[in-house]
Parts: sequence; structure tokens; C-alpha cells
Amino acid sequence: FFVDHHDDFVRHISSDDLAVIDSESDLPPSSLLLAFSTYILGCATARERGEQNPAQRSMLVHPSQKTLPQARFVNWLRTTRDHWLQSLALEPDDPDRQDHIDSVWAPAWAELERTVGDLPELDLLLPRCTRVLKNVIFEEVNATSSGTSEVPWAKGPYWVLVGGQLLDRGFTVEGLTITYMPRGMGVGNADTLQQRARFFGYKEGYAAYCRLFLDATVDHAFTSYVRHEEALRA
Repeated sequence: FFVDHHDDFVRHISSDDLAVIDSESDLPPSSLLLAFSTYILGCATARERGEQNPAQRSMLVHPSQKTLPQARFVNWLRTTRDHWLQSLALEPDDPDRQDHIDSVWAPAWAELERTVGDLPELDLLLPRCTRVLKNVIFEEVNATSSGTSEVPWAKGPYWVLVGGQLLDRGFTVEGLTITYMPRGMGVGNADTLQQRARFFGYKEGYAAYCRLFLDATVDHAFTSYVRHEEALRA
């Protein structure tokens, strides 16, 4: 992710988007919307191609160890899902539907087309996107009464997990394709940084669908970590 294929997989969350996350805005940051649309379109593409491995495809949002920001992200994503479904349900010649496709799905298609060979045309994938949106499950992963510490993966194939501290250590995210992690690197301890990387693992079979949306300083930390390990082994 961080050396050989860095430019394919890693995207920076802009300072403007980080400011939106830290503010009281009701509108989600644009990078979160791109991450979510890329995830949904990736699921739709895999389904269109009959790619069933892994059985679950998931997106991870890892904003903070505090539970209040986590609930905010869940609300942003659920509201976005509902709005997108309404837009896709408009008549094919409705200009609002075309504006929605141009602003939401065309950028996601262009993002996936960089790494997914022979990507089906967007018009063919949009009905699949509607079905994925209707079936995606949002799960807040934390130790509060509103959250969960165990994900019931068998309930469905499409998952968006939002959480903080519980996702730092020893938590396996099934079929993780899109990671959105706006939190900073903290004190920068190497072991803490590595444990936060839920996106590490055996992903060669579906790596083309994977993206990491990170703060630039966190990206730099991971890249330096990988280069240091390689130097140490050498």
C-alpha cells in the first residue's frame, strides 16, 4: 500500500475536510462521500462480475476513540445513503438524476478505473449500486449501549463499520476494501500505528478495489515505517 503501489491506493484527506470534521457542520466532508461512493461502486462491480470472494465487502471509518464523532459519521452516511437512493430512483431523463450521477458516481468510477481492469460502464453498474445501497449495514463499533463489540457478519454482505478504540487492536474487518481514517497519528509509537492498520492483510485477490483515505501525516508515518522495516531487514 505505502511504497510500490502508493499512488494507486492512498488518498489524502484535505485540511479543509479535516476542518469540516472538527466543526459542527451538518454536511459531510467531500472525501468521505468519495470514499463511500467508491466502496458502493466497488461492491456493485464485484457483484456484476460474479466475484464472491470474499463473501463480505466492508468499509471502515476510524475517526476517533471518542464515541460522539463516531455517531456523527454514522448519521452522515445513513443520510447520504437515503439521499442517493432517492436520486437514483428519479426518471432516467431527470436532470437532477444526471447531476447526481455526474457528481457522485462518475468520480467513483474514474477512481476505480485506475486499478480495476475492464471496469463495466457506469450505466450498467448503477442498478447494482441501488441494490447495494439498500442492503448496506451500518455498524457503530464501540463499548457503549448504542454500539457493538462483535459484528454479526452473517447478517449481510455489505458493511460500513464506524469505530475508534476497539478497532485499534486485534479486530478483524472482513473483506475490507475502503478505509477512511481522519484521525491523526497521536504520539506515533510504531506498535500503535501498526495495530491501527486494519487494512493490512491478505488482499491480493481484491486489492484493485482497495483505497486508503488518510491524513497526510499518517500516510507519511506508515510509509516511513515500511521503509524502516525494509532497511532493518536488509
